[in-house]
Amino acid sequence: MVVSLQVALPDGRLLETLTAPHPPCGPDWNQVFVGSEGTLGVITRATLRVWPYPASRRFQAFRFPELGRGLNAIREMLQADLRPAAIRLYDPVDTFFSGTAKTMEQAGPAGAGESDMERISHEERRRRERKDRFGYWPRRLVPYLLQPRLLNRYLSRKRPCKMVLTFEGEPELTALELQIAQEIGARLGGRDLGEGPARHWWEKRYKVSYAMSVAFDLGLFVDTIEVATLWDNLENLYQAMREAIAPHAFVMAHFSHAYAQGCSIYFSFGASGRTLEERLKRYDQIWKGALDACVEAGGTITHHHGVGLLKAKWLEAEEGGAQPLLKGLKQVIDPSGLLNPGKLGL
Repeated sequence: MVVSLQVALPDGRLLETLTAPHPPCGPDWNQVFVGSEGTLGVITRATLRVWPYPASRRFQAFRFPELGRGLNAIREMLQADLRPAAIRLYDPVDTFFSGTAKTMEQAGPAGAGESDMERISHEERRRRERKDRFGYWPRRLVPYLLQPRLLNRYLSRKRPCKMVLTFEGEPELTALELQIAQEIGARLGGRDLGEGPARHWWEKRYKVSYAMSVAFDLGLFVDTIEVATLWDNLENLYQAMREAIAPHAFVMAHFSHAYAQGCSIYFSFGASGRTLEERLKRYDQIWKGALDACVEAGGTITHHHGVGLLKAKWLEAEEGGAQPLLKGLKQVIDPSGLLNPGKLGL
């Protein structure tokens, strides 16, 4: 989306990158500064591309009998030049919990008709609302999170995986893209679930962010790790990181932000401990195990959350020698180390 930038350099000069319909001659300085996490300059102005609000939006969902078939469906859709505005494949565990949350919600007031609402007492509505505020499953899982290995083993048994898709644009184009996606999904063994699950995800996609407070109130900690790799390494990276996290935390994942050449994996994990010290130790174990496994399996340690401080020590191991180039650029632009010290390992 970035067309051009104005950047304040450490010595006070203002740098203007060029506005052009294509990357400028030489390095793309927009990407250098966007990816530098504030270590090379302070972005003071940005020109961004904009698009008109979509004339149509279409939804589609599938259930695949196994993870690999769903991943192949995403790959074929992207390599057929489909342009989904959103595409998400849940692993078996995330499929289980996302399906349960939807069922619970439909059973509550949001899924009831007008006449049903009149028959449900105020107290009953309140009870269902409390249950549906994502407090149900965290409370049920608390006893198991002290020994997460067994829970992960049980839930990761061979189960189906759910995919949701959204297409946006001119009606004729979205109709054609939807048709091609349905053909690819069916050919790879996907069961057509219609638009319902995908529309539900679209309408409720921010709700999960408010679930964390419930988990924290119960003495749990939750976090996410997003990584990425090429298609031929995707299942390997998923299995390696899942096995690294599973002994220490309950873990599930979904696949999103897909491209013709690869895809990101978004892991969510939750755990607890008997004391604060035990929880902190377990949290550090999870991150170290997960990122060690990511680098060893040939993945990139971040897709869109960035490196910051937490992932900085893994950056050099991933880049295989490119870190000295970044450090050299930092030394030339910011020799006194004024800007965002410590980020990106600088």
